[in-house]
Amino acid sequence: MKDGHNPWLMALLLLSLLFAAVSINFSWVQGHHNSDTLLLPLISIERYTPYYWGDNRYGMLVPLLATPIRDYVWNTLFQTQILTLAAFGCVVAFHVWYLRPKPAFDVEALSGACLSVVLILLVLRPTPRTAEIFVLAHPYLLSLLPVLIAAGVLLRSQWRLPARLLLPFAALLAAFWINRSMAPLALALVAVLPAAMPYIKSVPVRLASLAIVVTAAVLAFAYGAGFPGSDATALVPLQTVPSAVAALATKTAEHIVHPFRLAVLLVAAALVCKRVGHSIDTLIFLSLAVGLAAAMASLKWVQAGQFEPRYWTSPLALVLLPSAAAVSQLVLRVLGPETAGKIVSALGLLLAAVLGFGIPSPGTARHTVVSASAVHQRGIIALRCTHFVGNYAAGWQAAFHQRATRPEKSLHALTMRAEVLANQWNAVPPDLRVYCGLCGDPEREFYEHHFGLPKMKLIGKSDGICVYEPSASW
Repeated sequence: MKDGHNPWLMALLLLSLLFAAVSINFSWVQGHHNSDTLLLPLISIERYTPYYWGDNRYGMLVPLLATPIRDYVWNTLFQTQILTLAAFGCVVAFHVWYLRPKPAFDVEALSGACLSVVLILLVLRPTPRTAEIFVLAHPYLLSLLPVLIAAGVLLRSQWRLPARLLLPFAALLAAFWINRSMAPLALALVAVLPAAMPYIKSVPVRLASLAIVVTAAVLAFAYGAGFPGSDATALVPLQTVPSAVAALATKTAEHIVHPFRLAVLLVAAALVCKRVGHSIDTLIFLSLAVGLAAAMASLKWVQAGQFEPRYWTSPLALVLLPSAAAVSQLVLRVLGPETAGKIVSALGLLLAAVLGFGIPSPGTARHTVVSASAVHQRGIIALRCTHFVGNYAAGWQAAFHQRATRPEKSLHALTMRAEVLANQWNAVPPDLRVYCGLCGDPEREFYEHHFGLPKMKLIGKSDGICVYEPSASW
């Protein structure tokens, strides 16, 4: 049997990828949760909505899948595992459909994916923001994966109709629901990506592919329009775009990637593509990365978000995927076509996973999640708080921790996005409520007014948490 579909070699490579994904999920990354990430299990368990609470930009596919898991910590770990697997799936999908003369899910693709993951891990910084972006919360790679699959099936598969049309349509619907910013990327990718199979190079098939993308986008956007959300498409003045690009690049280099290592990877990929003839796909993806990065820098939403590097996750992925894939293919050529070279790639990934993230430990990961949300618990427990008013970050962390460790005690966060749970915290009788907040929190009075609470007066404090009571009778 040829190595291309050798079952035991395929199994070894798949297990290596799975082990690395599990190692990342059950590791130190779980110590970097914040309110945005800890809201996901609350959305899944407390009150599921098709979009992130109060925002129709991000569809809640993973919280929906996690709804049967009623334990808050295990729900969290399940969701982060899905997000990690999606990131790995992007690498595998790229090796299956792109930079190859004939797409195939085989040993070559999986061994290349193993090496690509190692290269990408070397480029990324092991920081809290990297953990948050790629593992803990954001749907960028989860939505990129179905786009890569859809474009590959539409333009580079030999599948028969209707499967070659229906699967991409379903994948694109999911991608645009999860993250609507994938729509222009998918449209551009299908428009400019060369078709690998001669019989689908015709204009009618190309137009049909574009029609599928447009139809999926229209349906997804029409569905999202029925939910509340902010305007994320307003543009900044053109002259401010260069400074926005500089700010995003600076923060990305500081918190997400090692600039020198990324530069080395790009140079190596350029040399490889020139040598082995993969320049067309690489050029297309890098061009799309530049265009998407510039588009993100032109949005007022990104400026309001203080140019957080998460806004460049998709452009960064479009840079890393082809660059790492090109270099990994060269490494595989050097290792040779023999089975030993494929085993080396699997073992290399296993070694990188253990060195970077350790042996997976569900118990340690669970403890880490609980510890990450316990910042203000001493004061909250001492004051017997029932309602935490004010700061968004502290409020949802405290609410999650209480649900994860003391479910018999009620703690309700009255902060941004709490409107969706108003029936819960309003159900507590006024005489049983104990209002707390961060001492000196400037947001507390705003949310007191926002949620129609009476004006409060300070009556005590403990470990940075202040407790209040109404200054006038109910």
